[in-house]
Amino acid sequence: MRLGPRARRAGPLRRRGGRLLAVRWPPGAPGAGEPRARGILVAAAVAIGPALAALGSTVPVKNGAVAGPGDLGGPSAAMAEVRRQVRRAAAAPYPVLILGESGTGKELIAKAIHAGSARRVRRFCAVNCAALSDDLFETELFGHARGSFTGASADRPGLFEEADGGTLFLDEVGELSPRAQAKLLRAIQEGEIRRVGENHPRRVDTRIVAATNRPLGDEVKAGRFRHDLLYRLDVVRITVPPLRERPEDVGPSPGSSGAKPCAAPGGRRS
Repeated sequence: MRLGPRARRAGPLRRRGGRLLAVRWPPGAPGAGEPRARGILVAAAVAIGPALAALGSTVPVKNGAVAGPGDLGGPSAAMAEVRRQVRRAAAAPYPVLILGESGTGKELIAKAIHAGSARRVRRFCAVNCAALSDDLFETELFGHARGSFTGASADRPGLFEEADGGTLFLDEVGELSPRAQAKLLRAIQEGEIRRVGENHPRRVDTRIVAATNRPLGDEVKAGRFRHDLLYRLDVVRITVPPLRERPEDVGPSPGSSGAKPCAAPGGRRS
């Protein structure tokens, strides 16, 4: 953007999820001391805000990346319906539950939901719940304080904090133990977490997208999955048909999302 001779530089005017740009007069320039100057600049920022926010929210897409629902491949009518559901889920702020067999692309769908949502400028973090013990679940999702256990040499945020303002993908959520389910339920209900070894809660604004290959309704009846947790997760549901029912969709799939990833060991995935 080329600025006029009376505009020396631009300063960021912050708002949640992005930045708006405000141009100011340099000190000593004609009109800089007038009371109406601030009002003019604020009005200008408000006027151009939506356009600048839209430009700032564009996520660079690498080759083969999932940029949104439209990038989910597959010519079948079933995948066309999945893309329609993903667009609806991306436009809503609610938790999403993705149901489907292993290998049907549930994580790609979760990334497409994130990439198509207003949260796409923040991180997409993923964790495989089947790989987490109860103790590891707490440290991975909620983080820990320095000295909270042997080897905790520094404070460490959990995935809820790393995905604050973004999306946390819980793969194989049906594999969580009853204890882990209870802790996850509380974090979702209260919108806050507590690091291991800390006494004070931390507020988080993290959207949950969960996936499973288990029939969670049956798991609830069998007493292996909490009904109240399912109620919290199953707000928007997307069911992915198995590949054997749509052979025309078998082929190369998109790569990883262009969203900022969470790179970490253990059960976390980029």
